[in-house]
Amino acid sequence: MSDIVIIDVEQRTLPWFQARAGVISASNFHLLRESAKLKTGKNRGDYNGKAKALAFKLAIERISGLPLEVDDGFEVWQAKRGNVLEPYAKLRHERKCDILVETAGFIKTSDGKFGASADGFTDRAGLRRGCEYKCFLNPEKLSDILLFGSTDEVIDQCDGGMWLTNLPAWDFGLYCPALDVIGLDFTLIPIQRNEARIEALEADLVAFDHLVEDCVTRLRQRAGLNYTPPWTDAEPVEAAIAINRELSAVAPTLAPRPAAPRAAPAAVALPDFF
Repeated sequence: MSDIVIIDVEQRTLPWFQARAGVISASNFHLLRESAKLKTGKNRGDYNGKAKALAFKLAIERISGLPLEVDDGFEVWQAKRGNVLEPYAKLRHERKCDILVETAGFIKTSDGKFGASADGFTDRAGLRRGCEYKCFLNPEKLSDILLFGSTDEVIDQCDGGMWLTNLPAWDFGLYCPALDVIGLDFTLIPIQRNEARIEALEADLVAFDHLVEDCVTRLRQRAGLNYTPPWTDAEPVEAAIAINRELSAVAPTLAPRPAAPRAAPAAVALPDFF
């Protein structure tokens, strides 16, 4: 993959949502694989409902240039937990490997079709690499990773990062603070670039993009014209906020969040539910 742009935005801020509008992002790559299609029934081989809903959402965003969804205050607590713990995971990675993890921003192809929010970039063991951190709670996921070194939960996301950036490796870090008492709170699994896996991923992503573009075409045909948004000369996100201000309570929550801490204080107790 070549011709990418890196947008310097903090995750889950208003500019980040804008940068992702209409983009098939790496966090969803696993939903779009050939292996994730329906296996039985009259629609065998078709995309499942979740993938179709994502395609339709992205189609609307490509037409409007606006994010259809933003952080509306109803983020599940597990996701909030992950956002809070990610800086601690990054710090453990840095200390474990004596490295500095750089902020990555949002990466996307120049045509705006595919992208990723890497958790960082670093240089380790002679290789430039990306970073992905997870703070899973599901015991099945934890056992697969901790006992067997499985990367099934993140491989598409990490391969997607390497596809977009042409990097030779990606570091996957699992952070489980509950295991700090036995020194197993941070588990690092390096993932090396595999061209066969990446080529298969690329083929599936291009196929899904065709579904998104088909939705775009059908929406335009439904409208009967090539519709031009009325806010062409305005800032897209600010215009969207103005349009929706009287229709929902979402707009007041759009202000960027404070920056996540770069390092954990020396003596900080994590909240009980972590």
